[in-house]
Amino acid sequence: MKKLTNYTFSSEAKRFIHIVIYVIFLFYSIYLITNAPDMSVKLVYLAITVFFLFFAIYSEYLEYIYENAIKALNYKCDPELAINYFNKVNKLDFMKSYKKNRILFDNIYYLATYEPNKAIELINKNDSYFRANIDALFIRNVSLFIAYIELNNKTQAKKAYPEIIKLKGVKVKGKKLSPLYNWQELEALDYYISNDFEKACKSYESVNISYMNNKEKTQYYLYYYKSLIKTNRIEKANEIKVLLETVANKLPIDKMM
Repeated sequence: MKKLTNYTFSSEAKRFIHIVIYVIFLFYSIYLITNAPDMSVKLVYLAITVFFLFFAIYSEYLEYIYENAIKALNYKCDPELAINYFNKVNKLDFMKSYKKNRILFDNIYYLATYEPNKAIELINKNDSYFRANIDALFIRNVSLFIAYIELNNKTQAKKAYPEIIKLKGVKVKGKKLSPLYNWQELEALDYYISNDFEKACKSYESVNISYMNNKEKTQYYLYYYKSLIKTNRIEKANEIKVLLETVANKLPIDKMM
């Protein structure tokens, strides 16, 4: 999922630009304070400077911890570390500005740790959040689909997949659906849950995993492996299993093997 994964150079570059702006603001404030005509004006400038820099640094620090939570889950595949980071965000976020981010994070966390019932409960509890826009609806529908696959609930998964396909190519106010998921992988998962393992393997072979993070690769390799096992392609399955174990790190894949 791209919205929760693309914390690379762009976020670091943005933070660097912000720091430069803060430094410029600080020096300009010092200049104003130094050259202020009387003490009362100096104090006003000082108060404004302290207030602005406090909230700027506070916001940057929260964002930094949040990014670490996302990286820990999606790239390091360390769910315990990820949840510890996000709990720290919650503890420090007295303005509750990350409340909605927690809903999305928990949804991804539950699916990554193979707790599908918790993911389904979370989605149903926050239905309005997941219907706020087309991307949120896309996340909702795919998350339910994956949750039912993790539960091996073929009936519900087969009902969920058409709701995903309905969104393909849809525009809302001229805005296209964001490329949050790989369509070929979703197709492969549909074949997998339909017991059409030969077609699932073919679809998996055509998936481009270049832009996937390790959590996404874990899901890809896991169900590719399981599809290969079902088609008795044991040698290939063992190759995929090695790749799976390489990227999964601390994700509890044993639950699904």
